[in-house]
Amino acid sequence: MKDVRKIFKSGKGSYILTLPKNWILENGLKERDNVYLEIKKDKIIISSFNNKNAESIAIIDDAGLKFNQLLRRIIAYYLAGNNSLRIRTYSDEQRRAIAFASDMLIGVEIMEDIGDEVFLEVYLDTKRINLSEIVERMSRVCLSMISDFRKMLESFKREIGSSILVRENEIDKLYFLTLRLVNNSVWENLSEKDILDVFSYRTFARALERTADHIDAMAESLINLGKAYPEFCDIVKRSEELFRISTNSFFKKDPELAEEVLNDAEIVLNCIIASYSKIINYEKEEIINLKTILDGLQRVIGYSSDIAEVAINVSVLSEEGKNA
Repeated sequence: MKDVRKIFKSGKGSYILTLPKNWILENGLKERDNVYLEIKKDKIIISSFNNKNAESIAIIDDAGLKFNQLLRRIIAYYLAGNNSLRIRTYSDEQRRAIAFASDMLIGVEIMEDIGDEVFLEVYLDTKRINLSEIVERMSRVCLSMISDFRKMLESFKREIGSSILVRENEIDKLYFLTLRLVNNSVWENLSEKDILDVFSYRTFARALERTADHIDAMAESLINLGKAYPEFCDIVKRSEELFRISTNSFFKKDPELAEEVLNDAEIVLNCIIASYSKIINYEKEEIINLKTILDGLQRVIGYSSDIAEVAINVSVLSEEGKNA
């Protein structure tokens, strides 16, 4: 329903907009109650808050929580599907944790800050969020990270490494959003096949998040070294290609592509293992950082294999659905 209302000026710097009486009554609001505004460029969304939904507000009140402890607690409430969170603050460290959480969790906004208490609200339009699109975006970002790492090995540029580190944070954001959607799916409306599909996406997203973590560590190691190592480009390229095929096998539900990954994984792993002998004659600091890179490549291959196995499971479920 649309309603047109006039804006009135009040004083020198304020404007007043009246709210529909029916909306006030339906939401149990009264004079001096608070409403919350989500302000966008061309619109303002007004949300009600009253005693009816007070019990849905999660409360954190613990003076002993350190930065990471409070951050984990906020993330846990986010993943559990809470939309409102009121946090009692006792230190600057806790306030920094709250600010960090609002930056890293998609849809989380600080709606009220009164000094010793902060109110967080989650604004997510789940009707516009597609789980498969989120996971597909994660896979593209991961692939761009490993591709850029290879370019960085070939011709060292610190700014490329910095860009990789930023993208790892984006992967974390998308991963937490994926978990929130999976954890709060309306299971009674899903068929058994749909439920298994949802869990497949969660497993896939987890493999992508871990892959991004290892690429991030590889980029950090190369930044520490501060120069190119083109002699390792070929093995990174083979790892990149295997990862690409594994993600394609998942989205295409193609068991043949998945089997290709599983068949080639051992070959690429053996090449990586053989590369360890090449770093023995390097300087000590180089050996430490290059070992981190080779270890990371092994993990990328491992997660590519995991994704391929999930792809096979998904393809079987898809075939069973067609034959049902």
